[in-house]
Amino acid sequence: MVKLTQTTLYERNWSILAEKYYTSQELADGVGVSRSTIYRFLKVNHIEPIKSTGRSKLYDKQTFKRAQQELLL
Repeated sequence: MVKLTQTTLYERNWSILAEKYYTSQELADGVGVSRSTIYRFLKVNHIEPIKSTGRSKLYDKQTFKRAQQELLL
């Protein structure tokens, strides 16, 4: 059994908070395509958002990198 110390819990929570999430507009701007292209990419690849906050859907860095690879020929 692993005993978690206070420091370990703090580091774990901090790494979760430090991770960057992207809106569909940020994905589009970062890749250099339109927002409708990003929506189509997400739909075709069955990619779900990591988080939803109100009307915003947030995607992780892995989704950003995948969009760059697949949309930039």
